[in-house]
Amino acid sequence: MLQNFVIVGITGVGKTFLELELQQKQGFYAWPKYTDREDLRQEEQGAPNLVKVSKTDFQSMLSDFVFTMKYLNNNYGWRRQDYAQNRDKNITLAMTLENLANFMVKVPGFMPIMLHVELNNFGLIENRVRRREGFENLTPEQQRFVNEKVQERLISARYDLERFSFYQNIVNKYGGKIFVIKDNNTIYEEVIPFILSNKEKRNKQSVMSIANKYR
Repeated sequence: MLQNFVIVGITGVGKTFLELELQQKQGFYAWPKYTDREDLRQEEQGAPNLVKVSKTDFQSMLSDFVFTMKYLNNNYGWRRQDYAQNRDKNITLAMTLENLANFMVKVPGFMPIMLHVELNNFGLIENRVRRREGFENLTPEQQRFVNEKVQERLISARYDLERFSFYQNIVNKYGGKIFVIKDNNTIYEEVIPFILSNKEKRNKQSVMSIANKYR
């Protein structure tokens, strides 16, 4: 039996980065999310875990999605067919914290992995968001727009932080794990080893159950 993981956390914490690392280096399947968001960043264009569609097309695809969510007035959805065609792989997807509880009910069988940042380390989040927007190479007007976007996302992140105990209970309820992201090395040193360990543990349990069945 394979182990699937849903990765959650505030904006800029490294959810998408972790998802792609697992796909590119560990053979996981990053379940792509479809979005009607118009302002995709350069690194998001053509990324295997994100598919841009028009707002009209997204609405016409609603019956294809097994799960949908809204974040900052943009819609996101995961297709049932993509999941069904890749059930022979360990599947991951990344989403916002506020949608975790609903997802765990609607799409069972996933272990939640929460990437958490303490309030006193929010500078890490600000720097990451600016860096991925190419802040240094923008015009002053574009930088002002990015700064507004950063503040908008930080307000959302602070709201999520205030509900930490609620999200913590959900993660614990479904046997997941919370990681405090301290720097850029935490994902490599703590998160990925934990995920790989649980993947192997689940695979061994599956092999043993089959072996015991034929004793």
